[in-house]
Amino acid sequence: MDSPRDDDEARKLVNEDEMKYVDEEEGEEIKKEEEIKENEDVAKVDENSTNQDDEETTKSSNHDDESYHDGTDEFEVFEEHQLRSIYEYVPKHKTTLTSKLKESVGCSGSCVVSFIFGLFPIITWLPQYSVRNYLPGDVIGGLTTAVVRIPQSLAYGLLAGVQPINGLYTAFFAPLTYAFLGTSKHVSVGTFAIMSLMLESAVEEYELLHPMSSPHDVTSNETTTMAMMTSASLVTSSLGNSTSVPTTMDDVTEQAHIAYRLQVVTSLTCLIGIFQILLGCLKMGFVSLFLSDPLVSAFTCASAFHVFTTQIKAVFGITVPRQSAPFAIVKTYIELFSQIRQANVTTIIVSIISVSVLYPIKLININYKEKLRNIPIPIELFVVVIATVISGAIDLSGNNDVAVVGLIKRGLPAPMVPDVTIWSNLASSAFSIAVVGFAMTVSLGKLFAKKHNYQISPNHEFFALGASQIVCSFFQGHACAGALARSSVKESAGTKTQLSDFVSCAVLLLVLLVFGPYLAPLPKTCLACIIIVNLRSLFLQFKQLPRLWKLSRFDFFIWIVTFLGTLLLGVDTGLFVGIVFLLSSVVLRIYHPDISVHGQLGQTQIYRDVSKFQQARKHRGIRIIRFSQSPFFANKETIQQLQEDLVTEIKAFQHEVQSPGDDRNNRADSLMKTTGFMEENGVQHVGVQLDVCPQFHSVIFDCAAWSIIDIVGMEAVKQLCTQITARGVGVYLVNLDTKMVNKFVQIELIKWKEDGDTTTDDATASVKVYPSIHLAVNAASASTS
Repeated sequence: MDSPRDDDEARKLVNEDEMKYVDEEEGEEIKKEEEIKENEDVAKVDENSTNQDDEETTKSSNHDDESYHDGTDEFEVFEEHQLRSIYEYVPKHKTTLTSKLKESVGCSGSCVVSFIFGLFPIITWLPQYSVRNYLPGDVIGGLTTAVVRIPQSLAYGLLAGVQPINGLYTAFFAPLTYAFLGTSKHVSVGTFAIMSLMLESAVEEYELLHPMSSPHDVTSNETTTMAMMTSASLVTSSLGNSTSVPTTMDDVTEQAHIAYRLQVVTSLTCLIGIFQILLGCLKMGFVSLFLSDPLVSAFTCASAFHVFTTQIKAVFGITVPRQSAPFAIVKTYIELFSQIRQANVTTIIVSIISVSVLYPIKLININYKEKLRNIPIPIELFVVVIATVISGAIDLSGNNDVAVVGLIKRGLPAPMVPDVTIWSNLASSAFSIAVVGFAMTVSLGKLFAKKHNYQISPNHEFFALGASQIVCSFFQGHACAGALARSSVKESAGTKTQLSDFVSCAVLLLVLLVFGPYLAPLPKTCLACIIIVNLRSLFLQFKQLPRLWKLSRFDFFIWIVTFLGTLLLGVDTGLFVGIVFLLSSVVLRIYHPDISVHGQLGQTQIYRDVSKFQQARKHRGIRIIRFSQSPFFANKETIQQLQEDLVTEIKAFQHEVQSPGDDRNNRADSLMKTTGFMEENGVQHVGVQLDVCPQFHSVIFDCAAWSIIDIVGMEAVKQLCTQITARGVGVYLVNLDTKMVNKFVQIELIKWKEDGDTTTDDATASVKVYPSIHLAVNAASASTS
């Protein structure tokens, strides 16, 4: 039984719990009352602020539906000079020419070391070479590339206008030099169809102007004739095309012509290398930007037709003389078909068989690349070997009059000094070839560098290519560049570093030292077929046209003009025409900029073209105009026309507003303009839509697209702003780049005092700069409230 004491304690605990519960309830009720009271106070404050905002909005907009309401209780507006003062703008430090020269010329010990390491990238990557991770891929990639190089170099040597063995020399010395100096791990530098074509075109053009003296002209001088025969024998013996003194005058003429062309080719190649090194030293790697993708695509596609034309003669076994530009390709086919009855039937049969074997296997290599584990079937090498064996066995040259490669000397060539006296006649061709070779090599390098996450140096690529050209020129090679097909084979075979080029060169050295003489019976038509089949990817660039037409009409016409120019006018002239048209198209785009009136999208801070967004609101009394290109001399006329239209419409507006007795609707009808370009008497005018309101007070120019400006553009913009502000209308420049602001300050379009405030003593004081359209709209609205 519980004691009374226990009952009292229990009763006490119950009372305490009840009191605690009651206190909690009372606390919650008090808390709720306080929250309700707080919400009521906030609602009152919101209501008051809303009413105040409504009153301010009503006052500033004259109770118009298009009035602007920010949706915020307070919005601080900063002008550009205020931002500079508050956030401590630091102007760009100007360096003098003397200091720049000292910085460029001055050099320390670390600078010398850095220069050497930059000059020879192999010093950087070779010590970090991982044998386990890199060597297997480099060996397989080098062997695979060498297998492709051998037949292609023989073919492209012939295409360049020299002997096939000279192409093999290029395939050996070019990658060997590039491996020491180049920054790309996957580009395969060597013979390339477009480079060979441009070389051959330049050499034949030079020969037309400076023909070789004929030995027949000196037949009366027996001593001179014998000396020429001996000289030709010595030169061509070094080429591997003869091992004995020629016994007839025709042999002397042929051998002398071969030596003459080789001298021109090596001199041209050396000059190409010098141009590339000079451009690299001047850091002119950006010149490749002037060769846009559509231009390069059209140029290479048209060049492929020229390559095909030069090789189709070998397919039929017909000798067609060089035709002069323009329309050389048309003249060549006319001459070819006029001699079609003289075609060599055996040569045609060999050509058909070669193409029938090469083309299907090429398609298999492309379509079943993954199943072949990225190692293509070396069908070109097989064709060369089989054709050489069959031709030697049945003596196609002697029995069927099929043109063959001829005797090839075993070993490396003797050095040959280029003839510098003819450089002045080859300068223009050398420069164009230098730029084209660089552009193609760097574009490939950037493609593979992006894929494998490493960097290349375009300026250093100039130096690496130039050094490769010079080395080739001293060892009887010709101009080189990166080749897309061969580089793709090299990359897909697993190449990791430039070491694969050393492996490839080792295989080529073996061919030169051991197997070279055995290629003598190889029919030249087989090499021509190899070239023609490899043109497939270049011909397929026609597929880009529908896409270009859909995405960019300018690029489409750049492609068409460059293609037709290169096809009909010649390689060099066509490239020049394409570049001129490309630059002209850029000027045309800037010459006719889009001018549009912008409005606000709802209550956002986004402004868009009112002609394209039906819900975009134009602020009463404010016009927001976007000029879509940088102001400079090419579009000065458009700026002046915009000025004329704006001034005319402001005058008309002010006249209509001041005219008594006119009602609102009549004024609206008379002042309404259409946004956009209006054709009038063949001249384009810019019409800007102006609505009638009691006070048209501000024009805001969106300058976000302005990136460059010249003195003509500055003066045109200053005149535009001055003419508008002189009529009592404020001008606001928004989204203006800092450099543009500084230039406008210099020409006194924007006048700031030393303390950062603007002056107010002339018309241009109404020109203000704001960092955004939204801030300018707030400032313009506040100025009339």
